Amino acid sequence: PVLKSLYDAGEASFFLNTGVLSKPLTKHDDWITESAIQLFAHNHMSREQLRVDPLDLNPGTGVGGRMLDVLKNIGFQTSGNTVDGSSLLNVGDTYYSNPTFTVATGDPSLLD
Repeated sequence: PVLKSLYDAGEASFFLNTGVLSKPLTKHDDWITESAIQLFAHNHMSREQLRVDPLDLNPGTGVGGRMLDVLKNIGFQTSGNTVDGSSLLNVGDTYYSNPTFTVATGDPSLLD
């Protein structure tokens, strides 16, 4: 209900079936040689969705981590969360040292 009301109010959007391209391509282009990203490979596209850096301008970082970097740079206290291990999504520039906390997927009673 919350997401629906936000969407209905024009405050939320959804992106489905998206991918990352290093330049505009059509089905008629030679995408194998013209794309810096391996298209149509689930594992590569999953990684690119976490990075969103098709030109490799910020190697080793993820889009969420770079967002945290920007927020920290303008004065916000920032940190990232990941479920059951590290995620490229939360990795930012080492200069900003944004902490990332891991939430376990195991038995919550083990959390003291």
